[in-house]
Amino acid sequence: MIFANSASDAVIEQIRNDAGAWQPDQLRALLDAGRKQRPADYDVVVKGLAQRYAGDQQAIIRSALSKAYPKTGAAMPIDPVNWLRFFARQDSGVYMTPAKRELVDDAGQPLAVDDPRAVAFAEAVDDLALDVMMPEVERRAATGARAAVVVLGYRKIDAADEGECVAHLYWPHDVVTITHQSAPDEDEAIWFCGIRQAREQTDGASDVWWCWSREWTEDERGQVQAWSPWTQRRVSEDGKTSTPSEVYEGRLPVAFLRTEAPSGGMWPEPDRDVSINVDNLNVARSNRQHVINLQAHAQALYAGTMRETKELIGGPDSVIHVGSGETLQYLTPSANHAAIEASATRDLQELGVSRGNSPDAYAVTPGAPQSGVAKIIANAPHDQRIAEQRPVFVDFEESEVLPIVLDLLARFSPTAPASFDGCKPQVTMGVAKSYEDDAAKTQRVLDLLAAKIIDEADARVMLGLSTDRNAALAHLEQSRGAMAPAARLANVSVSGSPFTSLRETSAGQTTGNG
Repeated sequence: MIFANSASDAVIEQIRNDAGAWQPDQLRALLDAGRKQRPADYDVVVKGLAQRYAGDQQAIIRSALSKAYPKTGAAMPIDPVNWLRFFARQDSGVYMTPAKRELVDDAGQPLAVDDPRAVAFAEAVDDLALDVMMPEVERRAATGARAAVVVLGYRKIDAADEGECVAHLYWPHDVVTITHQSAPDEDEAIWFCGIRQAREQTDGASDVWWCWSREWTEDERGQVQAWSPWTQRRVSEDGKTSTPSEVYEGRLPVAFLRTEAPSGGMWPEPDRDVSINVDNLNVARSNRQHVINLQAHAQALYAGTMRETKELIGGPDSVIHVGSGETLQYLTPSANHAAIEASATRDLQELGVSRGNSPDAYAVTPGAPQSGVAKIIANAPHDQRIAEQRPVFVDFEESEVLPIVLDLLARFSPTAPASFDGCKPQVTMGVAKSYEDDAAKTQRVLDLLAAKIIDEADARVMLGLSTDRNAALAHLEQSRGAMAPAARLANVSVSGSPFTSLRETSAGQTTGNG
C-alpha cells in the first residue's frame, strides 16, 4: 500500500505506519497539505462570508468604519443589515418549489410505492427534511462561497437499533480534503477528508476534526488501481482528544456541491468582491445614520459673553434667556438626505446587475406594479441563471447526496433492504415560478386547448384546478357527459376569477358554476 503525497511525504508516511491515534503534528500536516490544494486565501474569504451570513458583522463594520473615517469611525453608530443573506435569498430559486425524489429502475420507471426499497428511501428522505436543507445549501453557495458540503450519517434512536439518516451542512472552510495527484479535482480521488466540529460539540479548547483517510495501490504510470476501506478518527489539534481508528467500509459520507468549476483542485474560486460590497453598504448606512443624528435638529448658535457657565436647554415648553448684547439663533442643517438615499439605491442597482440580476432585484422598497410581460423581461437574467444552476443541483442530489443515503440504509438500517441494486435515485425539480398575469395565463391555456395542443386534463393542471394529471382525469371522469369540454375546466374566464364567470359551451349554450 502507498500512502504518500508530495505535499508532506514524510509526515504522511508516518501516518501510514501508525494505525492508531494521530499526533497533533500529523493532523496539522494533513490540514496544511489540504489547504495548499485550495485557491489562495480561500479560508479567509469563505470564513468572512459565513460570518456575515450569520449576522455576526458588528466588529467587521466597526473596522471598516475606522478605515473609512479614521477620526470619527469609532464613534459612529452601527445599525447592521444582513445584506449577504438578503442577496443570497434573492439570487436563489432552484428550490422555489419543492423537488420530487424517487427511486427508478434501470428503465427509468418509478418503483412501486410498496417496494421495500421505495419505502425505506421515502422514509429516509422525510427524515432528512431535504426540502428544508437543500434551499439552505443553495443560499450558502449563492453567498459567494460557490460551494457547500453535506455530511451524512445514520443515528440509532433506540435500543432495538432503530435509527434514521441525518445530515449536517458545513461551510467549505470547515472541510479539508486531499486528493490523489492523478485526479486533483475529482471527488473519487479523495484520500483524506477532515471535518471541523463545532466548538459547542467539543470542550471548546481546541478545534476537533473528524477525519477519514484511505490508502491505495498504483500502477507503473501512477494511476490508482484500488482503494482500501476508509479509516475514521476523531482528533484535536492540541492532541488532547483522540479516538482509536475505526474501519469504515462504505463510501465517504460527504457530498460536495460546487456551483462553479473548480480552480486547479476540488474547490472553485470564491467571490472575493461580495464581502467588500456588503461592508460598503453597511458603512454607507452607518454614515447616513451619523448624518441624521448630527443634523436632524437645528444647531443652536450663541453670540455674546456669558457671565456664568450655563446649559442651553431648548424645547417647546422651555424659554432660553439671553442678556443684553447677547443673541441666540438656530442654524438649519443642509445635508442632502435625498442625494444620500439616491446614492444607496444606485449602489444596490449596480450590484444587482453585477450579480446577473435586474437593476431592481435588490430593491428594498416596492416599485410600481408590473405586468406579467414586464416581470418576465426584468427577471430574465435571474431566471437564466437559475436554469443554468438547476442541473447542477439535480446532479448533486442524484450523484452524491442520495447515493450516500442508499449506502447508509443498506449498511446500518435494520429494516431497509440489504441492497439497492437495480434502482437509482431520480430528482425532478418543481415548476419554475411564473410571472404571467392570471388573465393572460388563462387565455393561453384555453388557446392551447382549442388548438388541441393539450387536453382537458393538462389544462386543469396548468390552471391549478387539479394537483396532478391523475387527479384531473379523475375529476373529468366524474363530470363526463354532464358538462361540455370548455365548461369542465371549472368555467374559467379570461377577465375574471376562473370560478365565477360564464363561458359559452361548444353548443353555443351558456353554462355557469352557480
